[in-house]
Amino acid sequence: MILENGLKKVPRKLVELKNIQKSFTTAQGKLIACADIDFSIYQGKSFGLVGESGSGKSTLIRILQLLLPPTSGEVWMNGVHVTNLSSSKLKPYRKNIQSVAQDPFSSLFPHFTVGQNIAEPFKIYRTEKKENLMSKVLELMEQVGLSKEYYDSYPHELSGGQQQRVAIARALALRPEMLVLDEAVSSLDVSIQAQILNLLQMMKEEMGLTYVFISHNLAVIRLLCEETAVMYLGRIVESGHSEAIFRDPVHPYTRALVASIPAFTTNGVKPLPTSSPVLGDRPSPTNLPNGCAYHTRCPLAKEICKQERPILREIKSGHRVACHFADN
Repeated sequence: MILENGLKKVPRKLVELKNIQKSFTTAQGKLIACADIDFSIYQGKSFGLVGESGSGKSTLIRILQLLLPPTSGEVWMNGVHVTNLSSSKLKPYRKNIQSVAQDPFSSLFPHFTVGQNIAEPFKIYRTEKKENLMSKVLELMEQVGLSKEYYDSYPHELSGGQQQRVAIARALALRPEMLVLDEAVSSLDVSIQAQILNLLQMMKEEMGLTYVFISHNLAVIRLLCEETAVMYLGRIVESGHSEAIFRDPVHPYTRALVASIPAFTTNGVKPLPTSSPVLGDRPSPTNLPNGCAYHTRCPLAKEICKQERPILREIKSGHRVACHFADN
């Protein structure tokens, strides 16, 4: 965005995570869910987080949402260090980050009508008078493209796409700056997915929303996110501008993920690989190998990969990779 004086407006840093560590004690031993996590999310932008199940995405997002304290590290919101604030002082910051879950039906109260589901945040935070609730709910329903005739319907009477629109409307009730979308379209039919993604993009542009997408569907991340981070066994192995990461992935793990995305070509649809581009089974998170945790599955691994863990370093402007051979 260019200001009247010709200067470029710098986006405001909405969330910043600094050296986040999170570990759990299990019967099998210490499980490191997140290690050495550093990234920032800017107002009005979309940030994508990808990786296999068990990579630590959900734990990291719960820390970002202030629902789970980190073992160590710092969480900053709008320039305020909020890591160690009490629950009462965290309330306004939690209000500013709302989420949309993978399964819209299970995220809604089944015994509440559509209107009651959307109105619930207003009641919890006491931000609206009772006589204003209906008009506020109908306004939100209109924003997400849901007909007012569904106001008194129950979730089980709606289609999956309609249920997700209700969930989005409820998430928007408190006027948050950020929405966290955890596999928010994966349970919907492909045609409905496109409708919801178009809705999200339209709302982002009109309302200046900030999104955090967690998804196994890299095509969705590529379409909607300006920034992407790739996680593997609790660590970010590559991060940067989505265009650069998808056009020229550097880390072998990122390459394997990108190779699994179907694509249209002049000869039709690019077929998926006949075999998995990721070799072997993932190591146990309670018994990580020495050196690079990915070396047991990496076709390019050398002796140094077994001995030294690579640091996440910048190889180009804004593009960071944790690989000994990133420069090659």
